[in-house]
Amino acid sequence: MKMFHTCVQWAGALLYPPFCAVCGEPPVRGRHLCSGCAAGAARVGGAVCRQCSRGAPGAVALESESAVTVASGRLGASEPGLAGDSSPDSSPDLSPKGRLLPRCADCRARAPAFACAVAPYLAGGVVREVVHQFKYDGKRYLRRVLAGWMAAGLEDPRLKEEPPEVLVPVPLHWWKLRRRGFNQAEVLARELASIVAQAKSGDVAGYPMLAVTIGVEELLKRVRDTGTQTRLGRGERLENLRGAFAVRPRARVRGRRILLVDDVLTTGATLDACAEALLKDGAASVRALAVARG
Repeated sequence: MKMFHTCVQWAGALLYPPFCAVCGEPPVRGRHLCSGCAAGAARVGGAVCRQCSRGAPGAVALESESAVTVASGRLGASEPGLAGDSSPDSSPDLSPKGRLLPRCADCRARAPAFACAVAPYLAGGVVREVVHQFKYDGKRYLRRVLAGWMAAGLEDPRLKEEPPEVLVPVPLHWWKLRRRGFNQAEVLARELASIVAQAKSGDVAGYPMLAVTIGVEELLKRVRDTGTQTRLGRGERLENLRGAFAVRPRARVRGRRILLVDDVLTTGATLDACAEALLKDGAASVRALAVARG
């Protein structure tokens, strides 16, 4: 009995280490971050491009379409999300406020294939640290934190107007997958689907509920290793990714509303290349969701 109790404690420590993943302080029981670090995860706010979510001043109101008001609401006790409201001042919970501006200069110069890309958090500070530990340090238990942050994006009006039918993770090249041991986008997509399913069943409060339970399908494959893109600009990334993705044989794409999933949205070039491949194969629409905007 004592051995069983010890094993349970050991397993619990693996799932929920007794220290904050960022600062090392004791976290709230059953969580991976202390309250201070959790509060330090910065949300995207202010004016953003309606297509790629790039923040102003890149998103300049030069087109005739009117700006749409969005505001971040509260999803339960600790996870805020985005929600559209024609009169945001009517609710004391809608804070801070943001706006969807017409497309930024980059999106007007070369429109991405995706209808929109949403990322509810900023890829800096606490968020960057958690992403790095999950992705490069093998701390896969942090998927719950990241998928929880990502779930806030499901309340964005750009995603709610056409609810997705399937989550599609951005694929890794087989060689990078072999070295890393897992595809971070796939792990996050499956965790996000689990959160949505639990919210729908009432097991988890405070998360958005989609009209249907959404599944994860690996519809894409990476046919060419593009190497690291961290030092490349947007134009160089777009060129580097040309023809890098293809739809898998016998994948069911035609007529479906697809939500691409990735960890961080930077220039949007990877999501653009994935969306282009899916649309060529007959997808009805392709939108994208990431944890954070770089």
